[in-house]
Amino acid sequence: IDKYELKGVKGFLEEKLLNESKKAQSILKPKIISQRLVAHIQNPIPHLKITSTIDKSGNILSVDTVENTILKDDNFLIEYICAILNSKAINWYTYKFIFCSAIRTMDLDNYYIGKIPIPKISKESQKPYETLVDTIIAKKERGEDTTAEEQQIDVMVYKLYDLTYDEVKIIDPEFELTKKEYNNYV
Repeated sequence: IDKYELKGVKGFLEEKLLNESKKAQSILKPKIISQRLVAHIQNPIPHLKITSTIDKSGNILSVDTVENTILKDDNFLIEYICAILNSKAINWYTYKFIFCSAIRTMDLDNYYIGKIPIPKISKESQKPYETLVDTIIAKKERGEDTTAEEQQIDVMVYKLYDLTYDEVKIIDPEFELTKKEYNNYV
C-alpha cells in the first residue's frame, strides 16, 4: 500500500474458503485500506507517514499488515476520509498527539484511527476531496505525478481544521504558499 495506491496482490483464497469465512465477508466491502505498521521517519523533520488508499468495489480482501476502515456513517465519503488520513496535518497530529512523538514503529489499528478527529461536513463539501482522490488514483495508475493534487489536499485539510499559516508552518516547514496566498485560499 502507498498513498492512494495498491502496488500488487500477495495471494488468493479459494472461492470456497472465501465464502465460508465470516471475517472475509466482513471485509469484502467498500473501505479504506491503510498500512497498519507506521514507521517513524527522521528527515527532513521527525514525522510519521500514514499511507491509505480506497477499495471502492469492496472486492479486495486485505488482512494481516493492513488496517481496513469500513465506514458505518453514510454521511462520510471514503475519499474524504482517505484524503484526511493521507494529509500532512493528520500525519503530524497522529505523530504528536496520538503516538506522543514515538520513535518506534506504531501500529495503526482501529483504536488509534478512532482517535483521529474527523470534521463533519456536508457530502457536497466532501465532493472536492472525492474528485481529487479519484484524480490521484487514476494518475498513479498511469504512472503520473500527483504532487500538485496531494499538495492541494493538504491545503484543503489545513483549512478544514482552521489552521493558521503559522500553525501550518509548524506542521510543514517547507510549505510553499505565502501567508497571503494561504489566507486567500478558498
